Amino acid sequence: MVACYKRNMSKQMQSTTSPVKSVDRVLDILEALASAGGRLSIVDLAAAAGMPMPTAHRFLRGLVNRGYVRQLPDKHYALGFRMIPLGRAANNFAGLNVESLLRNLVLQLEESVSLAILINDKAEYVARVLSPHAVRHSVEIGERVELYSSSVGKSLLALMPATEVELTMKNMDFRQITPQTIVSPAVLMADVRLCAERGYAIDRQESEIGAVSVAAAARSEFDTYLSISLSGPSTRMTDELIAAAVPLLQDAAEQLCSRQSQSVLEASQHQG
Repeated sequence: MVACYKRNMSKQMQSTTSPVKSVDRVLDILEALASAGGRLSIVDLAAAAGMPMPTAHRFLRGLVNRGYVRQLPDKHYALGFRMIPLGRAANNFAGLNVESLLRNLVLQLEESVSLAILINDKAEYVARVLSPHAVRHSVEIGERVELYSSSVGKSLLALMPATEVELTMKNMDFRQITPQTIVSPAVLMADVRLCAERGYAIDRQESEIGAVSVAAAARSEFDTYLSISLSGPSTRMTDELIAAAVPLLQDAAEQLCSRQSQSVLEASQHQG
């Protein structure tokens, strides 16, 4: 009876400590990425987190699937942006004062402005400031949208090399969301090329009937793909407003990329 009791207690202790250990290891990975300036190879990450590579890879797979970590084109890992909605500090895009920048755009253009990040072949909204109008377009923070049917998505595709766009399109499940939705890979590729040439993308009721948006994207030196969009009812999103918005959106996207680079540099100097 005593031996049986001890074995049962041991199993209970393992069942209670195992989840805690898993949480510790997940946090070790996130803290290792943060301490390294936001990106590491799997070898360096496993060493910094103090765990075997297979273990690190297992936890990373879950973190990447949930959007808390990103795998970059060069196979390095970087912090993801699903962490942004978790708190006000994170919501300011790692201290880059995103909401202030978006709010200034809303003051100038009087329509809703949103920031989206490329995550696992989707565009995820991580910040927004709503239009002052009673009737306005709105997205949800944390909402993921298709790359082929949204202005943020198409602007992000326009940052990629053609071969990468083609590979990404092979994994797309094209659905006719509205009568205007692009469901042809050839038509999408032509639209993406146009977006790349002119530096912005437009969604004319392709993702939502009655809504029009325009977006400009930028890629930071740390492989962050981000896009800033202006959206509103089709009756107010005139060609004149879009023309006025484009240079402001382009400048804002570049500003965020520049701020991220400066923030990482300052963090590295502080750690040094």
